[in-house]
Order: sequence, then C-alpha cells, then structure tokens
Amino acid sequence: MSIKDINKLKIGTRLGLSFGIVIALTLVLSTINTTGMNKLAGLTQKLYDHPYAVSTASLRIEMGIVAMHRSMKDVALAKDEAAISKASATVDSREAETLEDFEILRERFLGDQSQVEMARRMFIEWKPIRDEVISLMREGKREEAARITKEKGADYIATLSGTMGEFINFAEGKADEFSTNARQARKDTLATNYVSLAATVLLGLGLAFFMTRSITRPLYRAIAGLREGGEQVSSAAGQVAASSQSMAEGATEQAAGLEETSSSLEEMSSMIQKNADSARKADELSQDARKTASTGTQAMQRMNEAILTIQKSSDETAKIIKVIDDIAFQTNILALNAAVEAARAGDAGAGFAVVADEVRNLAMRSADAAKNTAGMIEESVKNSNHGVEIAEEVSSTLTKIVTSISQSSDLVGDIANASRQQSAGIAQINKAVTQMDHVTQSNASNAEESASASEELHAQAEAMNRIVAELTEVIGGSKQTSSKVEYDHTGRMKQTATLSSENFPTINETRSRSFQSVEWDETPAMTRN
Repeated sequence: MSIKDINKLKIGTRLGLSFGIVIALTLVLSTINTTGMNKLAGLTQKLYDHPYAVSTASLRIEMGIVAMHRSMKDVALAKDEAAISKASATVDSREAETLEDFEILRERFLGDQSQVEMARRMFIEWKPIRDEVISLMREGKREEAARITKEKGADYIATLSGTMGEFINFAEGKADEFSTNARQARKDTLATNYVSLAATVLLGLGLAFFMTRSITRPLYRAIAGLREGGEQVSSAAGQVAASSQSMAEGATEQAAGLEETSSSLEEMSSMIQKNADSARKADELSQDARKTASTGTQAMQRMNEAILTIQKSSDETAKIIKVIDDIAFQTNILALNAAVEAARAGDAGAGFAVVADEVRNLAMRSADAAKNTAGMIEESVKNSNHGVEIAEEVSSTLTKIVTSISQSSDLVGDIANASRQQSAGIAQINKAVTQMDHVTQSNASNAEESASASEELHAQAEAMNRIVAELTEVIGGSKQTSSKVEYDHTGRMKQTATLSSENFPTINETRSRSFQSVEWDETPAMTRN
C-alpha cells in the first residue's frame, strides 16, 4: 500500500492501522523475547537433566562404593555374628541405592553408554567377591577374607572410582558447553531485543509523525476551506438581504401580470374547445366516408370476381367449340371417303354418294357455324379481359380513395386529439397560473422572512468562524484569528474587525447546526458535495 493510498483512508482507519502496526511490532518483540527465554530455559533444563544429574549420580555412586568398602572393613573387624550381619545389611542397602544411581546415570549420560554398562557390570561383578568375604568372616577365616579383599576387591574399587571420575569430568565438560551456549543465547537474545526495540521505537516515531502529518494537513486545509466558506456565506447573506427587497417589489408586478395571463388563457381555452368540437364532427364525417368507400371497394371486388367467372366460362365454351370444329372436320373427311367409295361402287353407290354429299355439306355448315361462334366467343373473351382490367383499375382507385380517406380520418382524429390535449393543457396552464399567483403572493410575504433568514445565516457564518478558530487551536495549539464581517440591508460591507480565538465560545456553547459534508484529498483543492 502506497502513501497515496494510505492518505485516502479515513482517520479512524489510519489510527487503527498505525496502532495495529505498533501492536504487531510489540508482538514480534514479545515473540523474540519469549523465544530467547525458552531457549535459555531449555539449555538450563538440559544442564540440570544431564551434566548435573550425571555428576550427582556419579558422586553418589562413588560415595556408595566408599561406604560399602567401609562396611566391608566393619565386617572384617566384627567380633561376632551380630556385628557381621549388621555390617552386611549396610552393604546390601548401599548396593541397592548405588544400583538406582546407575539407572539415573544410564538415562542421563550423554556420552558412550557402553562405558556406563561396563561400570555397572563391574559393580555387579564385585558382589560375589563381597559375599565370599562375608562368608569367610562368618566361618572365622579372617586372613583368607583379608587376602581376597586385598587381591580382588581393591581392584574393583579402584577401577570404579576412576570410571566415576571420568563420568564426572565428561559431565563437567558438557556443563561448560551448555553454559557457553546459554551465555551465547543470552547475548543473542539481548542483541535481538535491542535491535527490535530500536526498530520498534523508530518505526513508532515515524508512524506517529506520518499519521499526525497526514491527519493535521487535511484538517488545516479543511479549516482554511471552512474559514473561506464562512466569509462567502457572510457575503451571500448580505446579498440575500439586498435581493429580498427586490423580490418583494417584483412579486407584486408578477401578480398583476399573472391575472392578465389568466384571462387570456380562459379565452384561448374557449376557442380551442370550439376547434375540438369542429374536429370531432369532421372526424365523424371522415369515418362515414371511409365506411362508404370501403363498401364500394368490396362491391367492386365482387364484380371483379363475377367478370373473372364469366371469362372462365367463355374459355370453357371456346374449348367446346374447338371440339365441335374438330368433329366437323373429321365428318367432312369421312364424307369425302364415302363419296370416293360410292364412285367406285358405280350405280349401286349412287344413293350412298348423295347421302355422303349431304353429310359433307352439313359438316361444312357445322364448321362454319363453329368458326363464327368461336370468333364471337373470342370477342367476348377480349371484352371480358378488358372489363377485368377496367375493374382492377376502378378497384385500385377505390383502394387509394379508401386509403386517402383513412389517412384524412386519422389526421382529423389526431387534430381532434391534439385539440383535446391542448384544451387539457390550457386547463393545466390556467391552474398552474392560478397556483403561480398564489405562490407569487406568498413570495411577497416571504421576502421579509428571507431578510430575517439572511441575518440568521450571517449569525451562523460567524458561529462557524468561531468553531474554525477553536478547531485550529485544538489542532495547532496556537490562537488563530478570524475576521468578522458585517453587512447593511443593501448587502454592502459595513464593518471589519479582527476576533481572537480567546473570545470564541466553545463548540458546546454554539447552536447545533447542520453543515454540508466536505471531502478532501491530498491535493490543495477542496470539493464540496
């Protein structure tokens, strides 16, 4: 996050962020201290659990061996069985304690465990020699018991004592190593703590300086803007007071003009109502004409369909005449063939020839009649086609007429609607003019209230200047001055004086007022919402 992004944050967010960073650094420092303390505690615990425990166990083992050796001497010096038993019991007790110390040594020794096992095994191997010496003493063989003690027991004691010394030396070396590590850990922890503490202090001071600057600079700009706004409000209050009188004078003139406008609007409304009635009647006539033209168009369409039916029937008749013509042609050919055959037959076919001749004549007359009929039908078809074309032209013309009448009807309807809307609009305008008349009259009465409100606004501007001065004193710690401006009823500056923040009342003493919210960025410009 850049400095510009931080400057865009709210003051509460900035303070929370800075305190959060300081708390985080404190937690880091505490974590470092805790880690160092845990490390020192771990080294101390290891020093106690291993070198110290090994040294203590080795010393106790060595002391136990010495005590057992002394008790064996008591056995050698004993005069009766009771003294021998007492000394023997002491040896057994010391032996059990020494074996427990060997277990501690085996658990805590950090060196070679085989050395511990070898020393423990040697200690256990010493027991049969002691038992043999005690048995000889019970039998009264003192010289032999002394010899065995001197030849065998002394070697075990010397070896065990030397081994315990080595264990103690090794434990002391480990203790020195742990002590050195502990001192180094302490030194590292202190150095880390000092560095972390210095970094925390420096970063805290830097955050304090940066946050203080990032908060006070916008506040100073806000104070400057508020001071400038207070002066502008004071100036505006004077101008409002001056314009209130002009508003009162103009309100009276507006009231008179609105009355004249209202009467003119009433006359206009009457004329528009007449136009609306005429447009409505014209619309009704247009609707009737459109219905009549539509009926004529439908009749023309039916006539066109009838002509098409006649044309179709003429075509069918022409086809029939064509068939008759073909039959007459075939009959004529048959008559010619019959005449030829009759001529070949001679006198016997004379009567047949006459009949064939009559048939041919009849066929020729039928062909002529069919030809004439076909010509008339063709002429009828031409006339039918011409009638269809004329009917289509008339139908097209009627369709155009119907369309024109429909458009005219629509236009007349639009005119009627427009007239009705104009009438309604004039009524609304007349109503609005009436309301404006009331508003104008109320404006005349409110002009004086505006003058008194401007005085109150001027008082609020002075109160805002006092708040700005107190805020400046709270932030900067110095006594700032603010100018006091007074205006007469014309809006001109009347008097200028300098007020010190010493004379300003506290914020709680001023009246509670609502100001517009002001937002600032890090640029010198100020934006008012």
